[in-house]
Amino acid sequence: MKVVIFGLISAHPGRNRGGTSISVVRLANHLVARGIDVDLLTLGTTLSQEVMGKLDSRVGRYGLRGRRRLRIFAAVLGYLATRRPDVVVSFDTRANTLAGITRRIPFLSRPVIASIHSSVEVRLGEGLGGNVRRRRALRSAFQRADKVVAISEGLADEVVRVAGVSTSKVHVISSLVVSSSLLSHAVENVDHPWYAHPREFPLILGVGRLEAVKDFPTLLRAFRLVRAERPARLAILGRGSMGGELAYLAEELGIRKDVDFPGFVMHPISWMAGADLFVLSSRTEGFGMVLAEAMAAGCPVISTDCGSGPREI
Repeated sequence: MKVVIFGLISAHPGRNRGGTSISVVRLANHLVARGIDVDLLTLGTTLSQEVMGKLDSRVGRYGLRGRRRLRIFAAVLGYLATRRPDVVVSFDTRANTLAGITRRIPFLSRPVIASIHSSVEVRLGEGLGGNVRRRRALRSAFQRADKVVAISEGLADEVVRVAGVSTSKVHVISSLVVSSSLLSHAVENVDHPWYAHPREFPLILGVGRLEAVKDFPTLLRAFRLVRAERPARLAILGRGSMGGELAYLAEELGIRKDVDFPGFVMHPISWMAGADLFVLSSRTEGFGMVLAEAMAAGCPVISTDCGSGPREI
């Protein structure tokens, strides 16, 4: 059997460098290890090399060119015509939409399993006043798909409500998170002065893209309240467009000397294993992979109740 995993074609490169891209690589590696022929079809210019460097060499890699939807769609059709996979597994909003359209082309059509990893309602806008055109396109994509996989019960309920598909068509399969490979990284040493032993002050940890949806400003303001009561330090792992803004806010709050932004870390579970507390401050999460990783590392956790994902975990 040949399976093509199609996704990570968002116009926003930051969305291709978070938990979804890690999930894509883990899924591809898992399937190919079980003897399935796997291709990965992605936009070739926006992927995190740190993440893609973990892709099993047996997985075929096909990079799409261009950013316009019509050009990407033409490239997808070319792939289907030449490689002829048995199943298409699509990730993210744009890929789900394009994969759904391929079901209307008889000589190229392949069974499509669409997947949802983040809130559709948040992406399109709350209520009926959201982006009507994109809402219709997404409804059509999920209705044309043969199956829909949601990574949490909350997202499954949402796709039934928003897309109007039958509950029998939607399946919940949580993200691949805890494995022996992941846990092996928990014992790795962290090269950072705040991890020296004995530790001078308690360490709080946050992990995620430095984007608005992760709401790290709330974490910084909460940390200021902690610092008013006792000494502590905060490290936030990740990259994103808000990096400079967050550093400025930490300075403005008077906590900059106790806050560090070490950047992207491929295996943050090593940091989690040595932290005193992990905090997820997101406004919304499809699942909350880093929360599950922190719990697997034995780190105490605090999370916002942001819809699906964290409540279920």
